[in-house]
Amino acid sequence: DQIMWTPLHVSRYSMYFTELQTIEGNQSIEIYSLGQAQPLGSQAQPLGSQAQPLGSQAQPLGSQAHPLGSQAQPLGSQAHPLGSQAHPLGSQAQPLGSQAHPLGSQAQPLGSQAQPLGSQAQPLESQAQPLGSQAQPLGSQAQPLGSQLSL
Repeated sequence: DQIMWTPLHVSRYSMYFTELQTIEGNQSIEIYSLGQAQPLGSQAQPLGSQAQPLGSQAQPLGSQAHPLGSQAQPLGSQAHPLGSQAHPLGSQAQPLGSQAHPLGSQAQPLGSQAQPLGSQAQPLESQAQPLGSQAQPLGSQAQPLGSQLSL
């Protein structure tokens, strides 16, 4: 689609220049008018429509971060019943939990390290799978929260 520009004659107002480059052919368009804001806005809307699919790409990236968070929540929810099993084990699981919280604060920048920790927690998940079935509705609650976060 090409946008046809009509020349506008302006008397008392200062004229200004913008240069637009099309994505396909790297062609520059020179515009001298005060009515630039409206036609540029009409181009900014398809540019915005391009920014929206870029945003839609950012949303699946966020949706990937949300399922990682949703995985971290069932891992946490599994860690809590495992912790409930670890409570009779006593103070050993609690200092591990206290270490997991500062590691969790480090695991946000080092989430890639928290994933191999999650891969170690997967055999723990195999024990907590009936408890994970309880954590899955919690994940289903976290998904509408993610839909609110995507807004």
